[in-house]
Amino acid sequence: MARYWSQDAENYGNIIEGELSSFRVGAWQRLLKEKMPAGAKKILDLGCGPGFFFIILYKLGYDVTAVDCSEGMLEQARTMMGKVGARVTLQQMDINHLAFEDGTFDAIVSRNVTWTLSDPWLVYGECLRVLKSGGRFLLFDANWHMPLYDEQMADRAEKRRLECLERYGDALESSDDITEQWKSLVNWSSKE
Repeated sequence: MARYWSQDAENYGNIIEGELSSFRVGAWQRLLKEKMPAGAKKILDLGCGPGFFFIILYKLGYDVTAVDCSEGMLEQARTMMGKVGARVTLQQMDINHLAFEDGTFDAIVSRNVTWTLSDPWLVYGECLRVLKSGGRFLLFDANWHMPLYDEQMADRAEKRRLECLERYGDALESSDDITEQWKSLVNWSSKE
């Protein structure tokens, strides 16, 4: 998983940089402020990627720790931090086994991570463990596999993929390589 996301980190970083200069920042800030528990200070960005959430949270005044399994994503996150002047604690970490004490964070945020997990319930258990009593886990994700089952959605997804390739290029070695990586991950996780 870390190798896959490191390989695609630069492209994803470009996409996130575009999002950070869009209307999405204000919309997410309003939603996050509304959903944070009262008095929240310490926030964990789980699977931070290049830094979309942690930059928004930092700008809202939170003390943010951000973790990701991919060194490539963390390199992009450090670059993004430098561009916006954010001060966030970044750590490379397996989110299946969070290296934090029980009750460390007031809130945890995560975006577009669940679909990549081989055992989401293990990760959710870890999140509950590191949340303070009364803390909140804000999970934002989508069914990224839905285009496999919906022809109209498949057409929209393909159009969006081609637009992204045209705008940002492709750092992945080949789609065949990625397909094989995903197959091996699925086969490995299903054997456990």
